[in-house]
Amino acid sequence: MRFAVLLYQEGGCDYTIGCGRNWEFFDAPTLEAAKIKAQTIWNGHSNPDSQIKEVTLLQVSEVLEMDVPAWEAEREQDIVERKRKVQEREDQEEFERLKKKLGKK
Repeated sequence: MRFAVLLYQEGGCDYTIGCGRNWEFFDAPTLEAAKIKAQTIWNGHSNPDSQIKEVTLLQVSEVLEMDVPAWEAEREQDIVERKRKVQEREDQEEFERLKKKLGKK
């Protein structure tokens, strides 16, 4: 079985999103074995400089790899489309301004 343990550091920190949290993934044959492994992980991370105040153990039913390059391409396409619409609106406003200035309808 696949498990994840999430460790929460006492007080967090001040420099990044998710700071003071650490995920570790591992396999274990039973829930009891996973609890022992979680405690071992906790022992390895808990020291006077970074007190682990909370540990969450999760059993992972499925791991899905996300297509981040496709997300990035989609986001980039959205940015290009928004810029195109802004330019189109600005061009139309300029066109209307010039029509008025030149007395054309």
